[in-house]
Amino acid sequence: MKQQLSIGLDIGGSKIFGLLYNQQSRKVYAAHRQPIMKDSLPVLIEQINLEIKRLIRAADKIKSVPETIGIGIPGIIKNGQIINCPNLTVLNNKNLNNLLAKEFPDKKISLDNDVNCFLRAYLMSHQSLKTTTFVVLALGTGIGGAIAINGKNIIPELGISSEIGHMIIDQQTEVDLEYYYHKIMGHPAGRLFTAAQEGDSQAQQKVKKFAKILGLAMVNLNNLLNPEVIILTGGVSRYYKTYLPVVKQIINERSLTPNRPKWIIGQNQKAAAIGASLLI
Repeated sequence: MKQQLSIGLDIGGSKIFGLLYNQQSRKVYAAHRQPIMKDSLPVLIEQINLEIKRLIRAADKIKSVPETIGIGIPGIIKNGQIINCPNLTVLNNKNLNNLLAKEFPDKKISLDNDVNCFLRAYLMSHQSLKTTTFVVLALGTGIGGAIAINGKNIIPELGISSEIGHMIIDQQTEVDLEYYYHKIMGHPAGRLFTAAQEGDSQAQQKVKKFAKILGLAMVNLNNLLNPEVIILTGGVSRYYKTYLPVVKQIINERSLTPNRPKWIIGQNQKAAAIGASLLI
C-alpha cells in the first residue's frame, strides 16, 4: 500500500531537523539533524532545498511522493513572509514560501512558528492535554512560547505564537526576557549551562541570576492563566536541573494564585518537525 507522507522541517537558530511523517500510522522516516548555515541567505536556502530533496528521495525509496512541505520557523510569519526572526535574521522580510517554491513548484508549502508546531504535535500525541490549559516554554537559541486551552492554541493564526521571550521585564529600559537570557547566559547559552552542571561556581551564579528572572516571568503567567501544565522544551531543557528548582521556588513564593503547575520536560527532538508536517 502506498504511504501518504508529508515533509516536516524544524528550522531553528542552531539546526535544521527534517523528517517524513505518516499521519495515519504516526510513523517517522528519514529523520536527520544538521547544523544550520545561517550567515548567508543563498547558502541557507540551498541547505533547505538540499534537505527537502533528501527527504523526497527517501520517500521515493518507500514508494511515496510527498505533496506537502511544512516548516517551523522561530519567528513571526504572515503568508510565507518572515516578519521578524531574531535568531535567523537573514530571513527577515523575506518570503520563504516564494524562495522555496522556485525549486519545488509542485509542492504545497506551509509555514508556522516552530513552538506552535511543537504544541500541535504534543496535542496530537498527548490526549490528556486537550482538556487542560498548558504553556510551552522553549529555551534554545532564544526563548519561545505557545499556550493552549482545551486543546486549542490561543492564537489560531499560523505564524504567530505566544511570545513569552518578548515579555517586557524592565519597564524603565523596556527590555524583554530574551534580552536578559542573552546578556546573562551568552551565545550559545548551552555552554554556560554545561559549565554550571559540571560545578563551575561562576556559571552557577549566572544560571541562578537568570533563573530568578525567568521565575518572575513565570509567576506572571501563572497568575494570568493558572496553567495545569508547563512543558519545558528546546536545547536548554536538558539542563533543567540547574535552574528549574529556582524557577519553581519563585512561583511557589510569589504567585498570588494557589495554582502549582506540573512541569514536563519535553525533549522530543522530532516534535516540532512532526508538528510542521501536519500543516496540510
